[in-house]
Amino acid sequence: AGAEDKHMEVLDRIMGHSARLFAEPFAVAANLCAKKGNVEGAQSILERIRSQEKLKISHELGASLIDAFSKDGDLERCCEVFDLMVKRGKGVNSYGFSGMLYACGVAGKPVLALEFYKRAKEAGEVPRDPDMYGVWCTSVLHAFLKTQREAFSSTSEDINNDEDSKSALSEHVGVTATNSEDVEGLVKGILGLYRDAIRSGHKPSLKQLDMILEAERIRADQNMTGFSTLEEAAELGVLPACLSQTDTEITINVTELPPVVAEVLMLQVFRSLKRSWSVSGSHGIKGLKIVLPDSVTGALAKQLLWKCKLKFVTVDGGVLVRSSDLQNYIADPASGSGFQ
Repeated sequence: AGAEDKHMEVLDRIMGHSARLFAEPFAVAANLCAKKGNVEGAQSILERIRSQEKLKISHELGASLIDAFSKDGDLERCCEVFDLMVKRGKGVNSYGFSGMLYACGVAGKPVLALEFYKRAKEAGEVPRDPDMYGVWCTSVLHAFLKTQREAFSSTSEDINNDEDSKSALSEHVGVTATNSEDVEGLVKGILGLYRDAIRSGHKPSLKQLDMILEAERIRADQNMTGFSTLEEAAELGVLPACLSQTDTEITINVTELPPVVAEVLMLQVFRSLKRSWSVSGSHGIKGLKIVLPDSVTGALAKQLLWKCKLKFVTVDGGVLVRSSDLQNYIADPASGSGFQ
């Protein structure tokens, strides 16, 4: 009946009068706590479980507790429940792993998130639902991009730099989340998860595509452009083939893209061009041609070029940004204002 103020009383009566305890009543109470966001209730259930060493932890009980604690961002308690499921249950199912990846995303722990994904694959507990696979991918992406934002705000921070937290989490789940994982390795791991999700049938949302391209751009910011993910997306049928380059020109073809997807794609290319050439000092500047349809998408693309202060000329089938104008764009600190 949803009377969450009564479930602890019922559990205490069961514990006081039953010779043998079963996980089901605890699972029902934990599920209610997760749905209601009652973290204190979930903590009370966990305390009772700790005191009952013979109580077996079912998939439903463990996943519900992890769900409750992950929504509160309490990664350490999530790891404790994970450990209890391994030691006193049948292991962790895909729902439990979903909660762990979500908690890692909230806490900004990409190394640990990828470790849990590796464990899920080894246990054969990856999602059968393509959309849930996409949620896993988004959780790990969020964890990684969170660390990158924090790194810009404080140069003393690193990917998993909280030593106390690392020690506690390692003790619970048996992994060592060290700083040895670099950005290259992390993004490769994330792209592996992304590809697995796509192969399962997941169709990435616009937001997820933006996040995966941003991760690829961060990884490849010493190269000229981070196009590999976009090209792979085209091969997988997620995006039409819309990017190509020669020795003298980069071409973006947005004729088959919805307006909002075209805008995200162009912004990512502009970010990649500006950041990589600005950082590396390499100025083998190419021209940039954008193939446009005679539609709303074409009009919005031109507006975006104006907003980013990119000079262009109209050519057959679209617009062209000459290499000299690209070089001026890269050198102008104000030219990134259109990225907001």
